[in-house]
Amino acid sequence: MGTLDHYIQGSFTADGNGHILSIRSDVDFIEVDNLTRIETPQAGTGVKFRWQRGMPVASALQEKTDGSGNMSTSQILTGGFSPVTTTQPVPSSPLLTGTTITNAAPPVASSANTGALANGNIVKIINATGAPQLNGYDFTVNTVVANTSFNLQYMIAPGNAATAFTYRFYTQNAMFYPRRNFVVNVTQATQAVVTLSITHGLTAGQEVVFTNFGKFFGMTQLNNVRATIQSVNTTNNTVTINVDTTGFTAWTFPTATNAATPFTPAQMIPFGDGLDPTNTLQTSATLAGATQNQAVIGMFLAGGANGPAGQSGDVIYWRAWKAEQIQTTFFS
Repeated sequence: MGTLDHYIQGSFTADGNGHILSIRSDVDFIEVDNLTRIETPQAGTGVKFRWQRGMPVASALQEKTDGSGNMSTSQILTGGFSPVTTTQPVPSSPLLTGTTITNAAPPVASSANTGALANGNIVKIINATGAPQLNGYDFTVNTVVANTSFNLQYMIAPGNAATAFTYRFYTQNAMFYPRRNFVVNVTQATQAVVTLSITHGLTAGQEVVFTNFGKFFGMTQLNNVRATIQSVNTTNNTVTINVDTTGFTAWTFPTATNAATPFTPAQMIPFGDGLDPTNTLQTSATLAGATQNQAVIGMFLAGGANGPAGQSGDVIYWRAWKAEQIQTTFFS
């Protein structure tokens, strides 16, 4: 008989997508009750799910209602529970091949095999024929059409179209927040607006420094300049900084010709905190930019009518245990 080691519980309201529980103890047993579907039965919908270490990844024991009070139990092998850890180096997809990247804003990348690429993933462009200035850049993607195309969501027109390329994608961001970011555009303004290639998650009040603004990027005056973020636009993935760039040389993104000479991408690197300019009552630093380890050890709950994370609006209650492992075979 095992000895109960640790018991944790919680709840959340579903958004219809998968949900990660950050459970540092790396649990051995978990069960979920979909309170909404227990109170308001929906035919063919799962209401209770269980998983124990040793069962297949992504599986679950599912209790389903027929909508009239009758329940049935079965094992599902997909759409259940999956232990997850992001404490290791960020894993990437296999190397995939694309055909074209358009010279548009945002650029549209075509690929006949996108694998499991999904909106919000990060793509690293490699070996872009015709547009080598994109090589080595990371981009958040959206408008993913499986095995057809995806958009480099925040990128400006690169200046040249690519006629072939390879790429890998990542399903998670860097382990430590805040991360360094590739810059794809900077405006000439009394308070410059900076566009970044990856969904950044930065906040007003964080301090940043700009680096690698070489001659190919035009605005060399911004190199090594420190600034404070004044505001954030999450739709355009931009930050507004307290630097007047009206007298600076206009920003340019490197061209294919420039890329014949090796260069390092222009970057914006968070390094600390200032006062939050949007908070008039603040008297001390926000500390929103303190380096944080975002690694997760926990459990992924698949979403949907027959997944433990439920449908949008469902109220989910969960309980998890970490148990002592008992040896059942003994030797004399």
